[in-house]
Amino acid sequence: MIFDLEIKLPCSCCGAGEQVRVAQSIVSGDLRWYVSTNCTECGQCMEVDGLGLPPQNIRKQILDISGSWTIMLNDVKSIPRVIKILRDHLYINTKDALLVLRMQENNGIFQGTRTEGMWLADLLRKAGEVPLLLLVT
Repeated sequence: MIFDLEIKLPCSCCGAGEQVRVAQSIVSGDLRWYVSTNCTECGQCMEVDGLGLPPQNIRKQILDISGSWTIMLNDVKSIPRVIKILRDHLYINTKDALLVLRMQENNGIFQGTRTEGMWLADLLRKAGEVPLLLLVT
C-alpha cells in the first residue's frame, strides 16, 4: 500500500515553483515515509525518508489531502498484546496505551493517515485482534 502526493511549493533557493512529493508506504510490515523536492529552475533537490510515523508537518500534508482515519477495536482479545503494539509502534508508554484503549469509544485507539491505519490494523490482526479502519474526515 502506498500513498503518494505531489504538490508545488516555492523553491527555498530561487522562489520558483518546485515539485514536492510526499509518500507513505508499507514495506515488509514496516511503515515508511519520504519527501522529495525538485526545482526545475535552479536544480535544487532534496530527499528525506524514515521509518515509522513521519514528522508532524508531513503527516499534516497527507491528512489535509486524504482525511483522517481511525481504528476501532470492538472486542479486545488481549489487552496486554494491544498495549504492547501501541507502545512499540506508536512510542507511547504503558499508562497512555491503556488509557487510549479504555477511551477508544470516543476516538478509536488511533487516528492518522490511511496508510498508518492500515499498517497498525495489520499489526493488530497478526496479534489476533479484529480492528476496524474508518474514515473520520
